[in-house]
Amino acid sequence: LSHGKYEKAVTYTVLTEQEDIDGYAKKLKDYEYKVLNYEILSETISEDGNSAVVQVKRTTSSALDNTPRESIDEVKLSKVDGTWKIRI
Repeated sequence: LSHGKYEKAVTYTVLTEQEDIDGYAKKLKDYEYKVLNYEILSETISEDGNSAVVQVKRTTSSALDNTPRESIDEVKLSKVDGTWKIRI
């Protein structure tokens, strides 16, 4: 996302239908959403090892507001075919 590679970024999500992938990538591109900086604060992996929650401190910007915004968010992940994917 920091380099504007929206289609590539969406491949790291749990989305599997091409229409959903294209739509989400278009939305990110239209809003010019960018992650300027991030720091992983913590991670909690479920007992079965198939899901996780990662607390991330990130600085973002978008066309809606060019002012960089800092936030702390919980990113939910699922393991799909042995690879961690972001749940959106």
